[in-house]
Amino acid sequence: MAEIIIGTIVILGVLFIGMAMDESAYAVDFANRGLAPSFAHPFGTDWLGRDMLARTVKGMTTSIQIGLFASLISSIIAIILGTLAATKGKKNRCFHIMAHRPFSKENRTWYFFDVRFNIARKKA
Repeated sequence: MAEIIIGTIVILGVLFIGMAMDESAYAVDFANRGLAPSFAHPFGTDWLGRDMLARTVKGMTTSIQIGLFASLISSIIAIILGTLAATKGKKNRCFHIMAHRPFSKENRTWYFFDVRFNIARKKA
């Protein structure tokens, strides 16, 4: 349980630090190009003088934002399809098939993969 709490704190810390980071932290600075790791630049600088730690944090922030957005969209789609399957499932077979039996023969996508790649067991 402690690992989950620590991981959440680290991820949220990176997210908030990256969002609050000033653009000058990872801007081009030819005076500092190619520096080795030091206290001023813990990951060093690249050939354009950009701080690698700041770029890493900013990249992680972008990745976390994209992941959270994708999770949100996926959850919204799942809630809509689940609600439609629960309320209209008996009347409209399509919602029932998508929500309750995703790998059945009625689902055209799985049927395509079954026929195309012969995934299902062959009957003797």
